[in-house]
Amino acid sequence: MKYIFITGVNRGIGFFLTKELLKRGHSVIGTYRKTSNNSNLQKLKSVFPLKLNLTCLDVKTIKQDEFTEYLNSFKVIDILINNAGILDCGDVPFEKLQIDDLLHSIEVNTLGPMKITQLLLPNLAKSASPRVFHITSQMGSIADNQTGGYYFYRVSKAALNMFNKSFSRDYPNILSIVIHPGWVKTDMGGDHALISPEIAATNLCELILNMNNTISGNFYNYKGDILPW
Repeated sequence: MKYIFITGVNRGIGFFLTKELLKRGHSVIGTYRKTSNNSNLQKLKSVFPLKLNLTCLDVKTIKQDEFTEYLNSFKVIDILINNAGILDCGDVPFEKLQIDDLLHSIEVNTLGPMKITQLLLPNLAKSASPRVFHITSQMGSIADNQTGGYYFYRVSKAALNMFNKSFSRDYPNILSIVIHPGWVKTDMGGDHALISPEIAATNLCELILNMNNTISGNFYNYKGDILPW
């Protein structure tokens, strides 16, 4: 059994990833930003009362002392999955963007995972096989950008990818990768997406739990294929 910490578990990929990991016998510590619209999460808690621990947390406004005290209850974290993220402003033409609003995307998509990873370092250090996974996007790939647009999302995810690369070099004992989950039918991905969140969660579980040939620091898709930077 692994002790797994996941951000953004109240909906989409985060919810179904939590459900799948619980079904496989692992213990999950999950965070959610809003207390409303969490009925499915509470039902899941009733099914796995001992293996699912939930806490309300906004990655933008983490209170370090309170969060550290909360983590002391769990000691070891084997796997961290930084899943929480936003698609802010969408595909707004560049000339109409409010550049100052970019900070919000960076705070959630880049600085949020950095803060969580930093705070969980002592817990990860106690694991025999610590792993960190950041849910990123192929839209954060510079080489793959053939269409432009989506400035805030692309910039914040590209920055997340760079953080992961540096972290993997500074902490070689912690396997750390960024994963593109595919185009998933979530509030962010939209109805035209190709993959259901249930299938995405199953794919991600297989990759996360069976990291046989994975190289730390790399950029992977849900199939385990390396993506271009």
